[in-house]
Amino acid sequence: MSYVAIIEVYRSSTGRYDVSVHEGWPRYDPRRPAKSFRSLDDAIRYVEEYIRRRAVEVEERLRRIGLD
Repeated sequence: MSYVAIIEVYRSSTGRYDVSVHEGWPRYDPRRPAKSFRSLDDAIRYVEEYIRRRAVEVEERLRRIGLD
């Protein structure tokens, strides 16, 4: 089984930094809305925390279904 996560960080036309996350089992879900940040540092911190949190959730799910 594969897990796909695509994280996009881009500067919007308003000058803010938007983060979009597309993920899923086994395909990504492109419907997840973007979060907007005033600074690139804030956007990167959000991405880092998101990856840490999701890594724990994915590991737990894989363990539950016996794929650890």
